[in-house]
Amino acid sequence: MEFEVRGADPARVAWVIAMADSDSISGSLPSSDSAASVPTRLEALGLRVRAMVQPLGVIAIATLAVHGLATGFGALEIAGILVSLGLLAIAYADGTGIKTLQLLILLGVSGVMLLAVDVVVLLTFDSAVKKAPLYGIFEDDPEAGFRLTPNSSLAYPDRVVGEAIYTINALGHRDSMPTGRAGNRVLLLGDSMTFGELLQADETIDAAIETASGRRFDAYNLGVPGYGAEASAIALERNTIPARSAIYFFYTNDLRNDGFELQRYRVWKGFIVPRLDANGNDMSERELDARVARNLETSSRWFDVLRLRHLFTAIEVARRSHSSSIRHELPTHVPGLMGYRPENVELAVAHTQTMQRIANERGLAFAVAALPSMAEASQGRRYALVDAYLERVRALGIETVDTGSGYDASDYYTHDGHFGPLGAEKTALRVIDWLDGHATALR
Repeated sequence: MEFEVRGADPARVAWVIAMADSDSISGSLPSSDSAASVPTRLEALGLRVRAMVQPLGVIAIATLAVHGLATGFGALEIAGILVSLGLLAIAYADGTGIKTLQLLILLGVSGVMLLAVDVVVLLTFDSAVKKAPLYGIFEDDPEAGFRLTPNSSLAYPDRVVGEAIYTINALGHRDSMPTGRAGNRVLLLGDSMTFGELLQADETIDAAIETASGRRFDAYNLGVPGYGAEASAIALERNTIPARSAIYFFYTNDLRNDGFELQRYRVWKGFIVPRLDANGNDMSERELDARVARNLETSSRWFDVLRLRHLFTAIEVARRSHSSSIRHELPTHVPGLMGYRPENVELAVAHTQTMQRIANERGLAFAVAALPSMAEASQGRRYALVDAYLERVRALGIETVDTGSGYDASDYYTHDGHFGPLGAEKTALRVIDWLDGHATALR
């Protein structure tokens, strides 16, 4: 059906065409007053929205600023403040309020879409789940910065693995109390990989050594999350438990800068936090509380969704993975505690020599077991700095356990990077091979 309308009101023309398309032409035509009222109602709605946006924008900025001052300004706080400022500026300049209404609709639709994407990422990719730090099982240490608190325990709620139970004995170690005899006991030194983060007590490397060897060897866990070569040497020096051998489980981040600046950390309200600020000054109680508050924010999964944390984490994991696959090197260019100085290789070697000396003085066989990171296992080769460390260690006559190949991504928790039970079992078998090679000396 075709119409030819001349000199008619545009609103009437639109109404006629719409009704014709719907095959319903019955009814009365809208009056000119009614058509003219359409933009007026839209403007009225826009003005009401504009009136609400102004106080709400100020409240949002104030709330985000207070939150940022208390816990630090992250991406959420900065983005929220910038968006609120932009919305306020547009609302102030928008006389009709229509542009403000349009912008709010756009932001609302975009926000809902981003939240939906974050939920999909959360449900699909384990690596996007950000793990909360350990807490409640540490105390200050004058030399190592921190240590495990004797007779403490933690039921750690991981969002992927479930609840991991960490029980610390009266000596400050994650193991049962040792008997007095050395027997075929082997001391295990190292960081959270040795400690068995995310693993139950019967899944750790020490438990796997005992199980796989048919109890021929008694493995004792001296591992502490966050310990590097220097702190591990301190732990071995303090050890009074009789043993026949000791193994230092070297891990890639043992070459990181913070592993050689032990006094940079302390324990505050159960969490390990930096002792000093960026300027090298002692942090105030307020700054320490802010650090703890940021750590506690990881306790709510749905709060993380509102922060789009899973989406950002997945992007960062993908970026690091891509960077690692292209360059396959540690970030030596990064300043501060999280970087890797090339000279850290020699520092780690020196502390490893200290461990060997202490072991030899006490009649213990000593070896280094270099555990590959998940990135190294996936690439099938070690980082250059790790290779340099192992070359120096071997050149000094320090024995090494064969842990250079045979690992893959299935041996790790992908959202975390620590060994899963399979990784611990593989490592235990390598350790048993080394111990069997020293069986005569260990008897």
